Amino acid sequence: MASRIRNAIMLVRARPGDSLPQDPRDLGAVARICGYPPGESGRFADDYLRTTRRAHNTVAHLFWDD
Repeated sequence: MASRIRNAIMLVRARPGDSLPQDPRDLGAVARICGYPPGESGRFADDYLRTTRRAHNTVAHLFWDD
């Protein structure tokens, strides 16, 4: 998912980026490239945040929990 989003950001902004765009038009374009229907950029951002939060918690559990 991260690679797909990074590639979509590159297509939209014509420069690399590792965070979701703040501009609603850019965020909507990235969401569309990633397969979300028009007007669903909020759901896209929520899905991204949920996935990255889960990944962070998994890494923390596997590597740093006692």
